[in-house]
Amino acid sequence: MRNLVEFTKGEDNPDYLKLTSLLHIKDTTTGIQDDTLFEIYKNIFGDFPANANPFKGAVLDLVFQEADSCLNDGDSANFENKIVLSIAVRLRAEQYMLRRINDSALPGKITGHQTTELLNRLRKDFPDDATIATMDRIILTPKNIHLNYV
Repeated sequence: MRNLVEFTKGEDNPDYLKLTSLLHIKDTTTGIQDDTLFEIYKNIFGDFPANANPFKGAVLDLVFQEADSCLNDGDSANFENKIVLSIAVRLRAEQYMLRRINDSALPGKITGHQTTELLNRLRKDFPDDATIATMDRIILTPKNIHLNYV
């Protein structure tokens, strides 16, 4: 949805910014509720999703709940599970790096590829951090969660 908003309305659009805050840990991420996400969906597609079950809670919590559910699906790694897990893993990685770096102003200063910039800062501040190799693997986000164009 974020890429559709980007292509049709631009990166300055409020919906684009909110959706970016659901893919990266920003100052506003924890406050975005599911009804806001459903309104963005409605703005793009004209109606609420048929299977929408709002729980009046934070979308970030929902992402992590859904990721936990994916882990209970056994060995059936379907496309939807891969997307949810990719997003949840990146969000958890960013949460870890932000806690480790401990610079509350940092998310507001990042203008480029946030996960990469956080990892670069982690490397600089904590070159011996044992998680750096794992974070390297995480930032190689699978291309299937992006809408790429040529």
